[in-house]
Amino acid sequence: MEYIAVRLNRKDAIIPPFETKVLNEDATDQVIIDFDGAKKKVFKVNREESMDQWLEYPVKDRKTWNQYKKRLNPDSPLRFPRWWEDEKERLKNITYPVGVSAGSFLAGCEPGSKWVWLK
Repeated sequence: MEYIAVRLNRKDAIIPPFETKVLNEDATDQVIIDFDGAKKKVFKVNREESMDQWLEYPVKDRKTWNQYKKRLNPDSPLRFPRWWEDEKERLKNITYPVGVSAGSFLAGCEPGSKWVWLK
């Protein structure tokens, strides 16, 4: 079996990402708008040992959902690696199974929560 390694990242889900902005900052934390449009408090100290506090989300009603879902277009060319079209052509003629390696659920659900489908 052949495997295709595809690097998936939570940030790849929102295209284009929101502009990250610092809204407020003090000695211990920042309030930011993150790449996904969420307003959250991030702690400056022990960053790896703390969890962000989500304060507000960009989708509040049907109008904001309709705006947000434009960033979730599964057909956006930016979602696919540059080599994707060549790889699809190569795979059309093989006679053995191919797996897509997209991360591990053991390392957290985000890396494996998005799947790449051959079109």
